[in-house]
Amino acid sequence: MQIIFAKNAAAIASFTRAIEGGGSFTKPRFLSQDGEQGPFPENAGRAAHLLTPLPSRTATAAIIHHSLLLFSSKWSRALVEHVADSVVEGGLVILPEPRTSMIPLIGMEDLVEMLDSPVDSMEIDSRNYLCFAAPPRTTTPSTPSTLRWSIDYQDQLKSDEMDRAELIRRFDTDPRPAFLDVLLAEGSRIQPPDPTLHAPVDAARAGELFTYFHAAVAPKIAFVRQLANSLDIDRELHHVDIGGGMGNLGAELIIDDDCRVATSLNVEFDAARLIMGRSLLDMYESRLAGNWVFQPAFAQDHGFHDRADLITSFSALLYVPRSELVACLDRAWASLNPGGMLVIYEHIKHPRFVRDHGWMFEKDELETLMRRFGDFSCISGSSLAPMANDAVAEKSVYRVLRKSS
Repeated sequence: MQIIFAKNAAAIASFTRAIEGGGSFTKPRFLSQDGEQGPFPENAGRAAHLLTPLPSRTATAAIIHHSLLLFSSKWSRALVEHVADSVVEGGLVILPEPRTSMIPLIGMEDLVEMLDSPVDSMEIDSRNYLCFAAPPRTTTPSTPSTLRWSIDYQDQLKSDEMDRAELIRRFDTDPRPAFLDVLLAEGSRIQPPDPTLHAPVDAARAGELFTYFHAAVAPKIAFVRQLANSLDIDRELHHVDIGGGMGNLGAELIIDDDCRVATSLNVEFDAARLIMGRSLLDMYESRLAGNWVFQPAFAQDHGFHDRADLITSFSALLYVPRSELVACLDRAWASLNPGGMLVIYEHIKHPRFVRDHGWMFEKDELETLMRRFGDFSCISGSSLAPMANDAVAEKSVYRVLRKSS
């Protein structure tokens, strides 16, 4: 069996055209963020995808297609380890040859450290790929990362996602389970579940949400880690994430010993996300306990009383009522320490976005809000390459504001 890991169906189609007639790959499995590209099981929510736990040491070869950018992060290293573990000892782990880039990509030295020197190379889809012999299986713990958590606990996480209201009811007991006290920020309390916000979802939607929270976060982790380490602040950093879901981003920054973020607060209205984080706390309690906390609240109700060095908001501000958005952003900006950064990522209103189209920002609306604090830079949401503002149009980009020292 051979397994191809790619970003989406389009990348897999490109790969398939490139290998047609070559004879090197026969009936491979194609796994992507969108699910397995092929016949799906009857229950689509259980279809295999990029982060599906795989039988260890069963594939003869595994390829990570170049559409899946391998960023310089613990998350990407853990992904490479996950892929390599699916290959029989001596089989091939095939990766795109690292290129010189302005963006933080995994380097050749990283690959050699994990997989030893390449044994061969090949061209696929107009790119040079390096072939590594799958290393012997080891009992050494894998790279610490939220990716490992998302793979190991995904059945539980998907099950929790399907009925978040029931999840909250189960844990809203007196006395409250001790792990909640560790995760809650001072003064927090869990509100009774709001049925309008916690409608049960089917298996397919649960799978979609799982993939969004765990696979789509990879470039965000690499980018925010790079920003954090670039701050001209001579101490450990405090991070605030507005609408951070299960808190993957903040947790990953803290777990990463090479990142300067020491503490992270997740302002998240959905208490189910807090409760779903219990298994991540169990996995990395020595690193996260007391450093990774949740404030169950809507962004517009959060006071931003504590000083922060880095504030992020990814696809969350559109849910803040417009009448309260200016005051919310003003409080966030005022809480930033000199030299700190505010990073906002929002998809711009476009017909392809159906679910949230009515709440989305027009480009000028969002940028007018941000320019009140000064000039900002734009970074591609997919490649992490800098972009000129006049080239952004309706593309999804990070908008980064730095507070003067």
